[in-house]
Amino acid sequence: TPRTSGTQERGSYELVQWMEKAIAQAVPAREKGNLQVAWLSGHRFGAENATQVRQDVQRVSLVSLGAIVLLCFFGFRRRQFLLLTFAPATFGALLATGAVGLFHPQIAGIVAGFGGMLVGILGDYGIQYLYHADRGLEPAEILTRLGRPIVYGAATSMAVFLTLFAARFDGYRQL
Repeated sequence: TPRTSGTQERGSYELVQWMEKAIAQAVPAREKGNLQVAWLSGHRFGAENATQVRQDVQRVSLVSLGAIVLLCFFGFRRRQFLLLTFAPATFGALLATGAVGLFHPQIAGIVAGFGGMLVGILGDYGIQYLYHADRGLEPAEILTRLGRPIVYGAATSMAVFLTLFAARFDGYRQL
């Protein structure tokens, strides 16, 4: 019997697969019409929820990305800023995914969902800068106006993530 904590997504999947196989072997095919076996477990709910979160994240991410692209397309005078908006977020997302992959072979569903939200937040920083640049301000003036708020925003975000890193739940540590 697999032994795992209900908060361990990968172990929960393994336990669910083991249980389904054990039930299939315990109930002969000729009796399946007369007998149904149902089982409940926090592991099963956790595994099913993780699967649902992944599907929802994919759907919501595509819709959100489309909405952001449309807003930027109509909000910026210069179309090349549309690509520049996503450059920092894309680089950060790829770097973060690689870093998490070094320490965790499987990424939790909550991390995938939260990662999508972070990409949106990262895009906001780029949008703020490019919005000012699109209005004709010089880079030095933009950095003077936005530098301190962006640094404070980044510092508070880092503090939150360092706190989550100390959590016992693997999904929080991956964040």
